[in-house]
Amino acid sequence: MRFFHLETAYHVYLEKFYAARPGLAQADSAAQYAGLHADAFGWADFWTHYLVARGFEAEDRLANAKPAQLAWARENGVAAGADSWMPQVAAAQVRKFAPEVLFLGDYAAFPAAWVKELRAQVPSIRLVVAWCGAPYQDASFFGACDLVLSCIPELVTHFRALGHKSELLRHGFDARILKRLGNAPAAQRYPVSFVGSVGIGSPAHAERQRLLAAIAGRVELTVFTPAADRSPWQRARAAAKTLLGRDKGGPMPAALRRALRPGVFGLDMFRTLRDSTVTLNSHIALSRHSASNMRLYEATGSGTCLVTDWKPDLAELFDPESEVVAYRSAEECVEKVAYVLANPAARDRIAAAGQARTLREHGFERRAADMEALLRHYLP
Repeated sequence: MRFFHLETAYHVYLEKFYAARPGLAQADSAAQYAGLHADAFGWADFWTHYLVARGFEAEDRLANAKPAQLAWARENGVAAGADSWMPQVAAAQVRKFAPEVLFLGDYAAFPAAWVKELRAQVPSIRLVVAWCGAPYQDASFFGACDLVLSCIPELVTHFRALGHKSELLRHGFDARILKRLGNAPAAQRYPVSFVGSVGIGSPAHAERQRLLAAIAGRVELTVFTPAADRSPWQRARAAAKTLLGRDKGGPMPAALRRALRPGVFGLDMFRTLRDSTVTLNSHIALSRHSASNMRLYEATGSGTCLVTDWKPDLAELFDPESEVVAYRSAEECVEKVAYVLANPAARDRIAAAGQARTLREHGFERRAADMEALLRHYLP
């Protein structure tokens, strides 16, 4: 089976990735993609690597990695417009590979019309699969696809109610990452960490911001977030929205603001998780009843002690007492964080058990098998 995965990455990640590797943006596309894959941001090459191991022919591209994409375009004689290079290059890559399955990981990157036109141009495509794991604005995109996958059971129910074929596919952890992290520090660098968005101006993350605000100042919390990477203009714009009452979350509490550090991505993120005594997790509002996000597996896979919000189905994934620590309120979160910080032997047992569970049951080898089973079921 021929499988093509088209994905995007955060712009702030791509800026940091290339800034840390002078000269890579001038290298050929193969060298750039090797570097991006090795850094393990998002899904990187996880799907393609493990599907190839299952006998697939598979390829992936990061559609908005401009230096890599334009290098590929030059190497393959593809004209790329100054303003339209992303859809043009991505379409050319799909045409050249001629997949049977096209997996679109970013529902906001390409409009429905682009998907429909590409299907007409590439007759080999038998199945277009979309991914959705967050709030979306334009529902028309999913109508242009044959199957919608999500890590959030509530979204699967939602898409089925809209008449789409939709299935649950969990996130996972790629064990290859552990060999790339290098030596751990002699002592944990961060007593309590949180890695991710903190909900500035975002209703989906508002509950998370309230949780972190309640914890900040009561424990030694460090929050690694893209919010701390905002430009002065973006910060001024956010402040103006707060003053005008357009940001319903209100101003960020000072204790939380002091805990903010620039976002970490790829291997830097995994090292940060590994180097944390405890790391926190809080799901977005869409996943009110389900344990579903990537952080569950990234944190446990990295070997840290995960303190996560309790969900009715959490026990299907991890034992909430012996493999992770679960809380039901901000107050309980503070209490449990304090307990594991004060009891290193218990904390280390939980971290080791959580990592073992992830490596045993939540690795991408298993997720690739799940993906293959879904594809074979839905292929016409």
